[in-house]
Amino acid sequence: MESIRKSMEGTQVVVDPQRDRSDRGRASSEFGAIVRYIVSAGISFVLDVVLFAVFQIALQAVMGRYSILVATVLARAISSFVNFLLNSYFVFKSQKKNAIYQYYALVVTQMTVSALAVYLLSFVFAVAPVAIKIPVEIVIFCANYLIQRFVIFSK
Repeated sequence: MESIRKSMEGTQVVVDPQRDRSDRGRASSEFGAIVRYIVSAGISFVLDVVLFAVFQIALQAVMGRYSILVATVLARAISSFVNFLLNSYFVFKSQKKNAIYQYYALVVTQMTVSALAVYLLSFVFAVAPVAIKIPVEIVIFCANYLIQRFVIFSK
């Protein structure tokens, strides 16, 4: 389709309807990916909590207090793998071969950053760790989306 030319206050503006549709399509696709990412994160979160509860109850009699640590690791291992699959196939629709290694490097980095940030910020601001954890996790969640979108699952 031929570009439409309009004159506005002495300057010429070129409007390309094909490009405009393309830009809207990209924005819509990006919004869809963000919504799918949120859904994927929600599914993984629920799975993580349910698995943690099941493992913690099952291991409590045998391991005592250590059941919390073991249940956390087991639940996170399973829920993060499910999250990887959802993000790879459902959210970003990527088939990159080395994505799983990058993804787990991000998971380890994210857990480390989260723990350090919550520890340090709760100490500096003398605020309960739970109150600090929420904004820290929101920032990490957004950063994770960008890293996964443009690095790990890039096409």
